[in-house]
Amino acid sequence: MRDPITKKTDVFAITFNDDCTFNTKIHIPHPMFVALLPFCNLYMCPGDTVDFVLDGMIKTNKKGFNIGGTGLSGEINRVITSVDKAYCNNYSSYDIKDAKQIDSLMTWRNVQIGRMDSMVAKINRGLPELKGCSPLASDIVLTHILAWHLQMITSPYFIAPRDISSDQALWRNYFDFLSPREKYLLDNPLLMVSADMFFFNRLEYTAFRPLIQKKMSIMSHRKKTFVFGDSLQSLHTAIAKGLQQINDELHLSSNDFTSQMCMIRDVFSSFQCGFFDNEEIKAEAIASVAPYITNQELLRLAILGYHDYIKEDQQSCIDNKPASKGDSLFQRIIEPYKGNVLYVDFWSMSCGPCRAGMLDMRDEVEANKDKPVKYLYITYDTEEHCRSFLEPNNIKGEHIFISRSEWAHLQEKFNFSGIPFVVHVDRQGKIRREPNINVKELLAE
Repeated sequence: MRDPITKKTDVFAITFNDDCTFNTKIHIPHPMFVALLPFCNLYMCPGDTVDFVLDGMIKTNKKGFNIGGTGLSGEINRVITSVDKAYCNNYSSYDIKDAKQIDSLMTWRNVQIGRMDSMVAKINRGLPELKGCSPLASDIVLTHILAWHLQMITSPYFIAPRDISSDQALWRNYFDFLSPREKYLLDNPLLMVSADMFFFNRLEYTAFRPLIQKKMSIMSHRKKTFVFGDSLQSLHTAIAKGLQQINDELHLSSNDFTSQMCMIRDVFSSFQCGFFDNEEIKAEAIASVAPYITNQELLRLAILGYHDYIKEDQQSCIDNKPASKGDSLFQRIIEPYKGNVLYVDFWSMSCGPCRAGMLDMRDEVEANKDKPVKYLYITYDTEEHCRSFLEPNNIKGEHIFISRSEWAHLQEKFNFSGIPFVVHVDRQGKIRREPNINVKELLAE
């Protein structure tokens, strides 16, 4: 589960009973799609029960299961698979042959806008899959469909000939279709409970890129300033300038729902990255954003998220949890390397950034080979499968191969879903979670 506001991920490992059933309780802050890997997304509302029935005789992750449940969750889950298949899963139609050419990119964009507008026309006529659904369930599903189409249009943005946000004319031209469609594509509070976890991430780093403060100066007198253009600004001023740029160039409202969500998400990203490293600065960051948040529910959830971060600063939440299977498994893995600083990298062969990161680490591994530090690479892939990458590329370190179920328990322990994911352990065997901690600092302690 990934909270779209705070960007926090909660991972739950499912344990099957002897009769092949499972039952687990999941705390969610509001209705949302939750990923049941490797099968599908399930819609979950607080207080509902969700049913997932899998036919183990069908050897595919995409078929052989039925989803249901009580309340709003049951309504949406009973139709979402057929809706996604009919309107949201035709990824091949979004292929672009030459994203490196501006003309080709813009032509592709125009085709996709036409498809999205056709989808809006279908929605206005009524979708047969939603017959019998309540008005709220229908609105959530319809918003989900439009969010999927919009996030797909942003996909080539990441493989364009250059960073579109650095080319103001290109950025303006690419996203000029949003303004006449703003009300139902962006200024819709149902997006918070309808879009999947990728929607706001895509919009945050594309159309709303001016709201994202990527470069920060060093802290001075317990204050932080942000680079906006070629000058240093306070966070409040930087947000105001970003909103003004979006209004001037894309003609979007300064307080539509998606822009408010992106502003809040950027603050929580800064929390996670350690840019705001004490309570005073975190409070100042929330206070700087709050005047721009007109949606009261969004503001309430943001403040609750802020309180959670403060609690985590004041106590070691992970260490105070009862021991889990993941805890004992991780201790068994690191026990042979007791007394060393540990750099623990979770990876897989299917992850390109994982392999690239391991290649980049080769010099550091070699430089530290005679020091009390060990580099542990943990994967659920088999040793035979990994050999074709590890041996030709001379990837040194300690290679640890575990089962899929063991991987799930470690995901739950460390609360990660994406990889590469790195954990540091100091020479006393303590897991270190400080932002920007590294092997060099741990060796110097």
